[in-house]
Amino acid sequence: MWWWQSRGGVEAKRVASKDEVVGGEPGVFFVSDDGLRFHLRCPCGRCDKHNILPLSPSRGDYVWDLGGTRDKPTLSPSIHWFEKDGVRTHWHGWLRDGVYEG
Repeated sequence: MWWWQSRGGVEAKRVASKDEVVGGEPGVFFVSDDGLRFHLRCPCGRCDKHNILPLSPSRGDYVWDLGGTRDKPTLSPSIHWFEKDGVRTHWHGWLRDGVYEG
């Protein structure tokens, strides 16, 4: 069992800008003003990784649907973060009702 599973997940916290995601706490997020990008910091608590997920109605192979509320979002499908080698999993889980579950 991973440490975040024993804690019942990591709360997602909305921040005011994408710049706050880069240096923020694990699990912080920002949705771009146009609603097409979801900026997030890895919820694992052990790294400095951050990423930008394209949201519907973007075009491409990898697109996420954003649901839930402004402060308690839900993303679909799951988030799969790989290590730098592109093979090993760093973190894999879901964001449901404002909680990252890995």
